[in-house]
Amino acid sequence: MRPLFDNLIVLAFCLLASLIFVGSAHSKVYKWVDKDGKVHYSDKPQGKNATELDIKKDINKNSQREAQNRNQELIDWQKKRLQVQMETEKEQKAKAEKEAREKKAHETKCRLANSQLGTLKAQIRILTANEKGEQYFMSDEERKKEINMLETFIKQNC
Repeated sequence: MRPLFDNLIVLAFCLLASLIFVGSAHSKVYKWVDKDGKVHYSDKPQGKNATELDIKKDINKNSQREAQNRNQELIDWQKKRLQVQMETEKEQKAKAEKEAREKKAHETKCRLANSQLGTLKAQIRILTANEKGEQYFMSDEERKKEINMLETFIKQNC
């Protein structure tokens, strides 16, 4: 979730920057020269030789609208990016959960196959049922065939 938080911070920053831009448009700017002859600019007058610069105080409606449009485009782009990122994270989480379920099912099959193999190799009589549901004891030939199938499955899958 950290990337989501980072994107929200960027979005908040963009909004704040647009407010600062609009707010700073009406500020005064002062110019002064220090004792070493360096020219400085500030929003506050520094010393007696500071002069207010003649900066256009009213923002041109078109440039203001353009700035607002650019800010809105940036916000819209960030929202789309955030949405895509959230969808991607959701897909990755679903994929990871599916893989975990498949791995657990695979491990269960392997445990069951090993258990069945151990039972078949124990040389005890195995009671089983045929297609009609009738119970009978497995023959040695059926036992060997089942052992071979289980060993092949375990070798290939576990």
